[in-house]
Amino acid sequence: MQTFSPEITKIEKLTSNILELSMVIEGGEFLTFIPGQFVQFIIGDKVFRSYSIISLPEELPLLKFCIKLEDGGVGSEYVRLLKVGDSVPMRGPTGKFVVGEAQESAVFVANGVGVAPFYSMIPNVLTKNPEAQASLIFGVRTESDIFYHKFFTSLAENHSNFNFVQALSQPQSEWHGYTGRVTKYIEENYHELSNSTFYLCGSLGMVQDVRAILMQNGHPTDKIKLEIFT
Repeated sequence: MQTFSPEITKIEKLTSNILELSMVIEGGEFLTFIPGQFVQFIIGDKVFRSYSIISLPEELPLLKFCIKLEDGGVGSEYVRLLKVGDSVPMRGPTGKFVVGEAQESAVFVANGVGVAPFYSMIPNVLTKNPEAQASLIFGVRTESDIFYHKFFTSLAENHSNFNFVQALSQPQSEWHGYTGRVTKYIEENYHELSNSTFYLCGSLGMVQDVRAILMQNGHPTDKIKLEIFT
């Protein structure tokens, strides 16, 4: 894999424990990537952490990442100390969690930072497959955990073939959106989504549970794509 060291140009705090990093690659050539692929930050000798690229290929030399900070995590503690102007050694891109060229409906299911690869995958799908129906079912716990809501809402407003569902499992106030886990939404609405390819990304438990629901409904296994975010 190619190695390179983009420079951080912006650090934005999205929630109490989720950051968005913007970087620019200066000098040299960068192999293009497919939306949904990731790179590995090189943190130390044989220490790597994988993060999805959330920017689009046409935005190069800009690279953007959405990263959750976990207390004590090697990658998290490394990212927590980064500042604007730092160069971050990394290698890639790689990964097979991407959308094919087929003109087919797609349902993207995420919880938490698992939405990261969908930030670029969905706009790419809407551009390349304008006739295909796409949906994002995005679950977080409370209102304070919401991020990228404006981005996906805007996509839905500008693309009649895109449906965005923001699900809260534990709303703390009067919430007018969907209440419940993404698994509950899939169970209740599978009949309307059954002709789609499902892309699942997030916690191990969520991915396993949604996959089990799909399998119980006889969904074709070749139309279930998944990626685990820890």
